[in-house]
Amino acid sequence: MADLDLVDDYSVLVLEESYTLRGLFESWLEGIEVRTIADPEDVVTAFDATVTVACLSVTALDGRGEEVRTQLLTRNPYCQLVGVVSRSMSPADHEADYDECLQRPVMKTELQEAVDRRLAYGMYSSVLRKFYDLNAAFVWRRRDVPDESTGADGDSGSGTAARSADGNAGDDGTATGAVEQPGWLYRSDARDGADSDPLDEGRLEDVDLEEPIGDLDPNEIVERYRRVCRQLDVLQERLSGAAIAEISRSIRRHKDYLTTPSADVDRGPPAKHHPRRCPACKLPWGVDHGNELGNGFIRIAAGVRRCTRCREIVHGLGESGRRITGR
Repeated sequence: MADLDLVDDYSVLVLEESYTLRGLFESWLEGIEVRTIADPEDVVTAFDATVTVACLSVTALDGRGEEVRTQLLTRNPYCQLVGVVSRSMSPADHEADYDECLQRPVMKTELQEAVDRRLAYGMYSSVLRKFYDLNAAFVWRRRDVPDESTGADGDSGSGTAARSADGNAGDDGTATGAVEQPGWLYRSDARDGADSDPLDEGRLEDVDLEEPIGDLDPNEIVERYRRVCRQLDVLQERLSGAAIAEISRSIRRHKDYLTTPSADVDRGPPAKHHPRRCPACKLPWGVDHGNELGNGFIRIAAGVRRCTRCREIVHGLGESGRRITGR
């Protein structure tokens, strides 16, 4: 993947305690920006939106693996995690925590192949997310715009905008409310039909972009949309069906990791100032879940809280710990 132009927008983070191995790993990964660190404390400062693969030495993490993985995935759920375990460790014991595990001594080709594979997965997920975001902007603008391909009930026939429906991606990267969208796979051939892409030459007038969407100029949105579609075409040419399936599993695994409630619940007396659990989804409140769920709720006003999992808004607290009103 290092031969692709779009790889310039991404980077690899390497956490390794050995100074010699840090330099060696960086020299092996040619064609991609590599950031090397030796201390888990430096993960937050070294990590940004460009980091698509994180190679983490399990021994360097020194028992802080869960904390570091949560930090990385919270900031970029599509970042691919590669764990490097010592010779005395069993990779099978760490497979649940990483997308891929390597065991020392790590060979040059082994590292290159793992990073190249995971780089492709992370890049594809990131670009696909951009595709859905831009497509959502077009669908939002076209929702009330009459179109010849739109039926009486307001449903569009075929095409990218129609298949993504509300333009949002589901938890595993699929289009929510998708029509004839087989699984998670983005289909470049869906844009080959005459009515498949509102950005085809001669059809730009069908897209009502006279007013800017957000902070982006309409012309910039059009160009970004086309660029993202080209990037998806290039990436998909290099990905097999098995690779696409693995990407989908990776996204679901990351989402589950970030939204799994702590097992340390139902301890101590009932909460005094808030329900012990969310009235809607039963997520325990007042417990540090160690991930993006936080302590289960966010206080948005006096006596008003929002569940971090199901987004239920709860007003007040009755004597029994049940909500008074909610929506």
